[in-house]
Amino acid sequence: MFTTARLRLRGSTPNDADNLLALYNDPRVAPWITEGYIVPKHASYLETINAFIASCVLSCVVEELESGEFVGLCSFVGQGEAKNRNAIMCIALLPRHWSKGYGAEVMGFLIDYAFHDMGMHRVSLTVFEGNERAMALYRRLGFVEEGRHRKIVWMNGGWKDTYYMGILEDEWRERKQRQAEAEQTLSLTTTTTTNANNTTDTEIPYEPPFLPVLLSLAAYLYLLSTTNALSESITNAPLLGPLLTGILLGPSVAGLITPALQESLIALGYIGLLLIVFEAGLSTHLPLLFANAGLSCAAALTGILVPIALSMALLKSAYGYTSLQSFAAGAALCSTSLGTTLALLTPPLRRTRVGSVLMAAALLDDIVGLVIAGIIPGLAGAEAGGEGVKWETIVRPILVSIAFGAGTPALAWIVRKSVLYLMSSAERAHGQLGAHLSTSARIGRRVLDLIQDTRTQLFLTVLALSAFVAGTKYAGTSELFGAYLAGALLAYIFTFESLGDATTTRVEVNDAESPKSPSVSPVSDLSETTAAHAPSSSPPPSDIHEPESNHYISHEPINLPFAAFTAHLQPILAPLLGPIFFASIGAAIPVGSLFTIHIAGGGVSHAVVWKGLVYALLMVLAKMVVGVWMLVWPAPRGRAGHGRKRERARSSWLTSIRAVWDKMKKLRSKCSESENGLGYGCAREASTVEEGGVCEHSPDTAKRGRASTALETRRTAGSEHHDEHDLGDGGHVHEPSPRRAAALLGLAMVARGEIALIVAQLARPLLVDGRLGLGLGGDEEPYAVVIWAIVVSTFGGAVGVGMLLGSWRRRRRDGGEEVSGVGFGI
Repeated sequence: MFTTARLRLRGSTPNDADNLLALYNDPRVAPWITEGYIVPKHASYLETINAFIASCVLSCVVEELESGEFVGLCSFVGQGEAKNRNAIMCIALLPRHWSKGYGAEVMGFLIDYAFHDMGMHRVSLTVFEGNERAMALYRRLGFVEEGRHRKIVWMNGGWKDTYYMGILEDEWRERKQRQAEAEQTLSLTTTTTTNANNTTDTEIPYEPPFLPVLLSLAAYLYLLSTTNALSESITNAPLLGPLLTGILLGPSVAGLITPALQESLIALGYIGLLLIVFEAGLSTHLPLLFANAGLSCAAALTGILVPIALSMALLKSAYGYTSLQSFAAGAALCSTSLGTTLALLTPPLRRTRVGSVLMAAALLDDIVGLVIAGIIPGLAGAEAGGEGVKWETIVRPILVSIAFGAGTPALAWIVRKSVLYLMSSAERAHGQLGAHLSTSARIGRRVLDLIQDTRTQLFLTVLALSAFVAGTKYAGTSELFGAYLAGALLAYIFTFESLGDATTTRVEVNDAESPKSPSVSPVSDLSETTAAHAPSSSPPPSDIHEPESNHYISHEPINLPFAAFTAHLQPILAPLLGPIFFASIGAAIPVGSLFTIHIAGGGVSHAVVWKGLVYALLMVLAKMVVGVWMLVWPAPRGRAGHGRKRERARSSWLTSIRAVWDKMKKLRSKCSESENGLGYGCAREASTVEEGGVCEHSPDTAKRGRASTALETRRTAGSEHHDEHDLGDGGHVHEPSPRRAAALLGLAMVARGEIALIVAQLARPLLVDGRLGLGLGGDEEPYAVVIWAIVVSTFGGAVGVGMLLGSWRRRRRDGGEEVSGVGFGI
């Protein structure tokens, strides 16, 4: 028994009979492994299979290491070739395990075993004309074409050649040595096969990187940052530059980035995607999101069903593809690139109605894309005679998503209540003991200091993001959904009222005639769940005026996690991790198959270009239809009014929390004065707070307190971040008109990106080999048509949104915009 990284190679047993018979009966496998007639194999054929296995020098059943699922059969045949030290290899895998890298993994191990343990001089094999997938794999492993028998095999109504390929021991050793040197210079973990047990060496010495590789990587990262800035200035869509750079410099075109390094960049880029989604959760306006839940579901379902329906209509009727191929193509194109969508939405734009609907619809599309990604391999397996689609593949992601969606708000409510209780307890303990702080008050003050620290918030960000991403992934739903929930959770828990100079909320302190009766004016449309950097979407009520003297202590909501994100993570996300993510998407696009493809029965075709463009245009229109919902769906006036009532009802306990912050900050200010020889600060403050008033004679700097510096700095940083994107009047974000909202929603849903590529790769066995069941041979055209649609829609959607937002910016800058509700802040 042998093992590789993911597979086990063992001897056959009677329990393998059904799997072996299914392998030889599969219409996608049988034409390539036998020269006889392709007829149904009965149970009696097992005797022939067992006789073949017994005649081999080496024969192994291949199964997955973790699940034990049958994968295929591999062998060395030709007893008479032992004298010439020539190992003739045969391998056959079930179609549902194609495109997983299992073929390369098995063959690499067998070649090592032939040269190291069997003492062979060469390894050879034969392959029939038209089996392009196998020939591409053999060439990647180093096999060279040594000859052919012309027109020797009758297959699918025509004569086919038989190719003879081989690799020598010296060639294999040189290839392995080059690979080891390249991996070592890149400081990547290398796995070196030393014997039949696949012993690995994980100790890597530290050595200077290979200079060409170092220069290539440095140039690649610089170009990503440069093209990101250029595309932002030209098209208002910064992601286009890295996307194009990844295509041109990736392994498919220029090859500046090696496949091994590309794997590391994909991992880094995916971290960037998770941070993009997490930031969206931090800046989400939750009441607005809930108020438009029905509209979001309608938009998501439209964006899923229309592409599938149009794909079935065009590909099956006009292009002549099978029903499974048409469904697989539509399934890949029904997704929406969550990373692309969020990269185009600035935080203030996410707080509009159309922004909330767009984020929710993209998240729902991502969850449905996960379900479809689980269905596609099952469909391929069912077509190959396997088990097909299991019910838990469909139900589990949906139920897990509902559980996380319902459980996260409950958890957030409990944790926030605990934090608020801690704040109130600390204030009450201080009031009871006067000038002498109790232990509980000191602990409470220390906890509040820690909560305000951006490093603490950064730690909580990493903790929550890691927990939610791992929890959702292992539970069975999308890790991007988990990242979004983590951001919304922290934003809800740690959004408070700061004690700065803003006028969002006012605490009026009466003059000397009534020093003990402060009056609080709450904000009408303020929600504790909103992001700190963006103001309320509605202006303050008219009865709230600007403060006229130092008797007013004002408040502004501050989102502590967003402040920490802006300070610590945004500087590496915007110029580095984000561009790496979009470049990794571009590098994963198989550009070589977009212009010339192999068709069924042999030969090549260039018709894929016009077919792909026509299908891409149809898929762009299929997503733009979603924007119609913004024109026909009624505005949630009732829900908005209900939300305002709930805000007014909550004003009483919000007032108490604001008072807690006020008193604690003044306490720390007075204590600081006392410690610096300024006199009776703590005692005087204690008596004043206990009476319920504010010490009016204290200096303004003491009233604010030194401990507020960090909060005010973070609030200023958040405001600067907001002002960079806000084009609204008076610093407020305004809703676009229905027509503009419809255009934005439709264009932003067009981009497919990473989710579509994942589903298309999983569906490749169906797309490429869907016609084999009809005896027509393999055809790469359907897969290439899908890739065309993904590329065109991703670029087109990003360019369209960028041009739309740029047009709105220019019109506002030129003074051509209305300011009464139609103005648009981004």
